[in-house]
Amino acid sequence: MRGDDGLLKDGVHRRVWLDADGERVHKRFRSRGALRRWGDGRRARREARALRRLAALGLPVPELLAVERGPGGWTVVTRAIAGARSLEDLARDAELAPEDPRAIGALLARCQAAGAAHGDLHPGNLVRDADGAWHLVDVAAVRVRAAVPAEERRRELVALMGALREQVDDARLRALHDAWRAASGTRAAAAPDDDWAEAREAARRARHASVLAHADRWLRESSRVRPATVGGRAWLLRRDDDAIEGDLRALAMARRPGGGEEVAAALVTGADAARAWAAVTRAYEHGAPAPTPRAFAPRESIAVFAACEPVAWDDVDEAQRRALLDLLDDRGLASAAPPRVARAADGALVLAPLDERPAAFSTRADRDGGPRG
Repeated sequence: MRGDDGLLKDGVHRRVWLDADGERVHKRFRSRGALRRWGDGRRARREARALRRLAALGLPVPELLAVERGPGGWTVVTRAIAGARSLEDLARDAELAPEDPRAIGALLARCQAAGAAHGDLHPGNLVRDADGAWHLVDVAAVRVRAAVPAEERRRELVALMGALREQVDDARLRALHDAWRAASGTRAAAAPDDDWAEAREAARRARHASVLAHADRWLRESSRVRPATVGGRAWLLRRDDDAIEGDLRALAMARRPGGGEEVAAALVTGADAARAWAAVTRAYEHGAPAPTPRAFAPRESIAVFAACEPVAWDDVDEAQRRALLDLLDDRGLASAAPPRVARAADGALVLAPLDERPAAFSTRADRDGGPRG
């Protein structure tokens, strides 16, 4: 999404912005570390080559205008896609059109048929224009061959389904899957319903594995958190929380003799802080109800979350308990013990900060003591 200054993305390794006339997108590779910065030019040139090659194959990618090296680093300049919205934003805002999942599935099959595997396909790298057509972006990891192996084709489909499954319903995922299957030119041995069921389960497991694999995004500078020093402490602050620095200062004042303005927040300190931060951020990534993670000071062992009050599991309404257990089952986060829960400031039932989910993919059978699913 575009900021008021034309900024589209400000990541750890690159900055992307739209120029003043809205006609060109600039992607500047500007890694922080010296070793990675050495490779910025190679990454920029690789993206430019991929854009040229994919365009030559007739695939929908931004038009390359220039590759430049300046004082700020290497920059790839492309023509802006009019009215661009990412699949990530559209899914999050529930603004996908009925035809979008089918179009995405068909585009993925088309790319694979041309011998192109994206290499980093996720909802942020698929963009819909003002006319409803879909485009691939961030193509530096694309690999073009005579043919993409069948196993890799399906793995790419499953990864995309996994990244979407916690934001869109099964009907949309099924439409994407079926469009990919129909357009891929392959005939799976399984019947369509069985093939869908297999892909759906594989997507569940792929999402579970992806969240675990990227858990460190909450422990270092990343798209999730930014480093900052507040009150003499080194913190990792949630990127889209504009109030957190002021709240941390207010919390510090409130804890001093004489106090200060009270701030509603849940704090976990000491040996439990790192465990709580890991548990909450993992649940949050899965879209499970959890207190919003706001700040973490690793050296000081302090984790700060949105305010919540613990409640006894037995005091929770049966319908709410069942809904939460079903959601944890769906995310592969089931366990035999009932979850620790709390009430958020708005009364919503959330997982308590110290509720820890099993690391291994788990299902209702695990929760009920049966064979593993």
